[in-house]
Amino acid sequence: MGLGIPKKAVKALIEHCNKFGDRTGRSGVQVFKDYLDWIKKHSDYVFSQPWPLRYASTGTWLTTEESKYILNSKSYEEEVERFTVVLLKRNLSLDGFERDYFEKEFDFYGRLYCGCCAVQRAMHLREYLEKLKESNAWIEEQRKMESNDDFWERLHETRFSADAIRAEKMVRVELEFMEIDGKAKGKFCKVHNKFLCPYGSNSRELVKLGDSIHYLWRLVEFHDRYWNYPTKFGSSPDEALWFHPGEPRIIDITSREDILNALEDGRIDKIATEFKRHKEAVEQSRGLKSSSN
Repeated sequence: MGLGIPKKAVKALIEHCNKFGDRTGRSGVQVFKDYLDWIKKHSDYVFSQPWPLRYASTGTWLTTEESKYILNSKSYEEEVERFTVVLLKRNLSLDGFERDYFEKEFDFYGRLYCGCCAVQRAMHLREYLEKLKESNAWIEEQRKMESNDDFWERLHETRFSADAIRAEKMVRVELEFMEIDGKAKGKFCKVHNKFLCPYGSNSRELVKLGDSIHYLWRLVEFHDRYWNYPTKFGSSPDEALWFHPGEPRIIDITSREDILNALEDGRIDKIATEFKRHKEAVEQSRGLKSSSN
């Protein structure tokens, strides 16, 4: 091959391209042509070292060099190219092409690069709420059918308790954030692979917004745990120190509007400071325990 692809790898690479074309809506010929074009375009990276004699695993994770090469992409299209080229280089050798490893890595890393994509999280929350609705209706029906059975009455009381209702409202508010602020409203994705994303170049924004909302929601859940309960049963003495019994709540965790206002007026900053201190204390405690073992 003029581009320097090992001869023994060509057959397996073509077989992969024919199979992979079905997933991407391209012909196998077009996939193969794209690979050759991308290898040529990124030849400085691909041919920075001679091909190894045979495949040698570099471990489960991408190396620092590989990750940096992908992250230095200036556009989504270039990111797809660089990601693909990195995986090709990992799985090509003078002995052939590790087609199965390439395809498994493409799916594994492609899913990881989705991060906390707003679309994926919104889909999960929608499904959860739908199943919760069905479950509640079923419990209500069983309660009416077996009105003399204390089990259904207790289950109904638990499911419609103040804590359960607040938890459901929190889920609905998180979904509002993902759909409105994360721009996931009306969006669905069955692929769960950033490099095959149906939203193309918009995937970067969807992942970035989803990551930001995910962090915000960790703060909301942290506040719910340590401000809305006097203490958690079974909490260690160290953990119990972080609860705020009797203190007024900083935010209304069931209101998107109040959380947005809290971002503006500094209330979220107070929670974030406490969250950081808690995280550092937990890490320090783990470090002390591991050093003592």
